[in-house]
Amino acid sequence: MVLHLVTSMTAEDRQASQRDLLDVYRRALAAGGGPELDGDELWDRYRQGALYPYVAALITAGMGGMQVEDGVERSLAALEDLDTSRCCRSPCDRHPWRGAVPAGHHPLRSTSTPRHSSNRGQDVNEPAHEPSDAAEDTSTRHRILVATAEVLGRSGQTKLSLSEVALQAGVSRPTLYRWFASKQELLDAFGIFEREMFESGIARATAGLRGTDRIDAAMRFIVEYQQSYSGVRLVDIEPEVVIGRLAHIIPAMRSKLEKLLPGPNGAVKAATAIRVAVSHYIVRSDDDDQFLDQLRHAVGIKTS
Repeated sequence: MVLHLVTSMTAEDRQASQRDLLDVYRRALAAGGGPELDGDELWDRYRQGALYPYVAALITAGMGGMQVEDGVERSLAALEDLDTSRCCRSPCDRHPWRGAVPAGHHPLRSTSTPRHSSNRGQDVNEPAHEPSDAAEDTSTRHRILVATAEVLGRSGQTKLSLSEVALQAGVSRPTLYRWFASKQELLDAFGIFEREMFESGIARATAGLRGTDRIDAAMRFIVEYQQSYSGVRLVDIEPEVVIGRLAHIIPAMRSKLEKLLPGPNGAVKAATAIRVAVSHYIVRSDDDDQFLDQLRHAVGIKTS
């Protein structure tokens, strides 16, 4: 299929239609009893497969009648605009049909900036980076995670498209793969990103405050966080996914809040406040305007 798409059309025609044609193929394959391929993974396999038309064109060069007209030029164009070299060098390693990557040798790590090294001993699977790129890369990673929140709020986790995330972030797919080698790796990093946003937000909101003022500032932050952060409405799209994640989120939020609540009942107060917050997170009702007062009551802040 890749051979025909690459060699039978001009580069312009192929670029305009290849995604649609691949989608038609994916749906037809599933309708015929074949596997239901993920659209993003099929796209990567297509990008990898662009090597074949190029090699085939070289092998048959000069054999007379065996080579598609303009085959070499068209296959070279495909290698460039599909960024096949990078795809085969990095994101392909994480796909199941290539097997597991040995422990300690994963070429892409989303939880830190890309590693830098000299040419000596450099992992051939890892894109080379100059030290001066570090600040830009960190900013790019942050933009991708922020874009993930926006896309999740529109499409949910199951239908999350890496192409849509890249478009939202204003980066290319190869750039996205430089930071996150798969959809699952991106989602795992986003979970950490959400937790860090919550924890750093509370730290900023309560900085320099003491006693009741500090606790009240934390309650205000929780309300503002839930009402303003776009990713919160993921619960409207995929409630089962959100409920599953809450089993891990609740203990972390409770632990963070408990540190602000001294006294023998601090743990109970923190747990109660987080449960109130989760209730408002899952179901918006006619008492949304009482959200802050309910949190204050849960942690023992008296209001006039």
